[in-house]
Amino acid sequence: VLCDAPGDAAALAVVRGFVAGLGAVPVLMSAAEHDRALALTSHAPQVVASALVVLSERGACQVAEGPGFASTTRIAGGNPAVWGDILGTNADEIARALREIGAELARVADALERSQPEAALELIRAARQTSLRRRPA
Repeated sequence: VLCDAPGDAAALAVVRGFVAGLGAVPVLMSAAEHDRALALTSHAPQVVASALVVLSERGACQVAEGPGFASTTRIAGGNPAVWGDILGTNADEIARALREIGAELARVADALERSQPEAALELIRAARQTSLRRRPA
């Protein structure tokens, strides 16, 4: 991901060419779009995975941790020195992403408390369809 900024268009073209030459597909977005996207796809998942590991430990649930838990929490336990900088510089977007995740989870939890699993099943179905669509043919 290359963040466009006012400046030298020729320099950006050189960097795009370099990235493409490495075999990657350069994607151009604004710094704000980048921060929003990374908050949801990298930063918030780090916090969520870390929370799951801590909650499992706190609840003495580790004996029940299976492959799904291991896959879900693979990224937990990142280096706090690295994450401190990331969390500090993108705090607003990470907080927004965590609130969006929390709202989705709260919606499902509320439905489950009313013995209505359909909301959770709808979420799982939607995620499955998205995942299947994204898989390479």
